[in-house]
Amino acid sequence: MLFGALAAETFLIPQTASLRPWIEGEALPIVRLVEADSVVVLPEEPPEIGAFVGGEDLGNVGSTTTEEIPISRGVAKGVPLDVPVGSMDAFFRGLRAREHGGRSVRVLHWGDSTIAADGVAGTVRRELQERFGDAGPGFLPASVDIRWVFRPNIARWQRGNWGTHNIAQGGLSSARYGLAGAVATASDGASVVLGGEERTGSRDLTSVFDLFYQENPRGGDLVITAGGYEERISTAGPRVVDRFHLFQVPNGVETWKVEVEGGEVVIYGAALESSRRGITWETLGVAGSSVGSMRAQSEIHIRGQVARRGPDLVVYQTGGNSLQFDSFVEGDGERYLADYIEIFDRLRAGAPGASCLVVAPLDQGVRVRGRVESVEEIPKMVELQRRAANELGCAFWSAFSVMDGGFPVWMAQDPTLTWSDLVHLSEEGRELIGLAMTDAILLAYRQWVEALEFTQNQSSEG
Repeated sequence: MLFGALAAETFLIPQTASLRPWIEGEALPIVRLVEADSVVVLPEEPPEIGAFVGGEDLGNVGSTTTEEIPISRGVAKGVPLDVPVGSMDAFFRGLRAREHGGRSVRVLHWGDSTIAADGVAGTVRRELQERFGDAGPGFLPASVDIRWVFRPNIARWQRGNWGTHNIAQGGLSSARYGLAGAVATASDGASVVLGGEERTGSRDLTSVFDLFYQENPRGGDLVITAGGYEERISTAGPRVVDRFHLFQVPNGVETWKVEVEGGEVVIYGAALESSRRGITWETLGVAGSSVGSMRAQSEIHIRGQVARRGPDLVVYQTGGNSLQFDSFVEGDGERYLADYIEIFDRLRAGAPGASCLVVAPLDQGVRVRGRVESVEEIPKMVELQRRAANELGCAFWSAFSVMDGGFPVWMAQDPTLTWSDLVHLSEEGRELIGLAMTDAILLAYRQWVEALEFTQNQSSEG
């Protein structure tokens, strides 16, 4: 009640405008994804979404025919990837090598509120890590405002004076928001503890801690401690420069502690990986973000951040926050198309050899004379992004098409798969989308492997 009263006052008192939890025109803050009293109350029994319907498990490459998946999971329609020749080769080569005991594979997945609380992406990560191995949580911002960014189950505990900025809020003259679009500042005495996921009482061990930070004239020291090891880094320098520091503990630790001493620091985050080989699927979502807010990022800065991670696949999933943009609304949307292509090019500039995947937005709802109908502009957005993927030479997947029957059908399920805000899906709904995306990826991968093996067999016979 107190929180609600304080939040309400920010809309009544002009001087407190900067503290408002939501501004008209923005997507709902991510805090609504984690506050129980903000969502539709669901019955105790979740929908049955765990198993393939009418298909076999994909334990072995080539073990089933390509027609069996992607398949429908209740109201979630199976939708394959559109894969132009070569668009997923780097990623699939990495998965193939991983299956034969090779190196780890990294995926960077940017998006808006659909993934900002690890929805969809978390499901894909879980499913692919079960098959290809768990290489750790990947990149984590050092500190976040949970109204805009939230990743459950990882360790991120902070003390002291911390501030955050993200691309949806803007406001940084430096235009350096970090890989995840959420940069943290801290002063003397502050600290943060980061760690992997907690499972059944213990936390996953990580052995690699790659710190992304800024050097500047006012910089203080950072002291990193883990497993009895300690290292000090000075962030002071004559000018603003992005820096990285790799810290490794061979046997792995549950958590890493970063403390600030003697000044102010700017931290973009840290990449945590295990000593095991596997796959990372790294969630880089910010609620309210769009192609417009992605322009807040310095091109040189984001290129360097991406290059440091060296991804095998870059994924971009956004669109719902751009439905009212002039560039989209006016005419045939050609300006929005050009903006989308420009932003995606910025994201993959740091990894020009990586595969790329465009994920179209989900359906949304609108009330018309008391009935819920699908937002009529969404198909236009989907087709523009399909065109963008084609011009970029990227794979394309339509999350919109998975929502068979659209938002009204998903909302009418018992339990419902949506929220009453007519924009977001429930946890169960996002799980269905994530499983459908995994199905599509595995199908495309298996088809790629089959084509590769066929070519190799033809060459050996020739």
